Amino acid sequence: MRIRDMAFGAFLLAVCVWLFNVTGTFFSPPNPVAPPAMWPRIIIVLLGVLAIALIVTNLIAHINEIKAAKEKGIELPKADIMGIIYEKRKVLGAMAVTLVFLFTFVPVGFVITCVIYFVVITYILEPSKDHKVLITRVVQAIVLVILIYFVFMRGLNVQLPTGIMPAQWFR
Repeated sequence: MRIRDMAFGAFLLAVCVWLFNVTGTFFSPPNPVAPPAMWPRIIIVLLGVLAIALIVTNLIAHINEIKAAKEKGIELPKADIMGIIYEKRKVLGAMAVTLVFLFTFVPVGFVITCVIYFVVITYILEPSKDHKVLITRVVQAIVLVILIYFVFMRGLNVQLPTGIMPAQWFR
């Protein structure tokens, strides 16, 4: 549905504007080669351009559909919002879990939130709800967290939030 795509594009554009403003609060060391906010801002701007393109292309297509329907004398059906929400409950659930993850990442900590997020998001999106699959997902989440820890903490020397866990465990 074109209206839904335009609404998603508008939402995405609003998120891009908000994130661009958030990157303005990044600490910038004196005389940097490139400010820390440069790469995130490049990605955010590109995502914003894609959101605008999504809005414009769907708006043009929607206008063309309306014109074609009027020329043929066909009445277009109205959108059923509750039907759309029911059909997309997995996607909406995944979005809700992602928002909870984003807001709990720093206070709770990297390890706990990443394991819980991975298990929950794969459970929501997985068609099979078998217990063996759930155990596999927990093992995958733990391996993923260990891999991310070594890449970021050891390889790139990026400090990940410890949250409620003791900081000395991450040295």
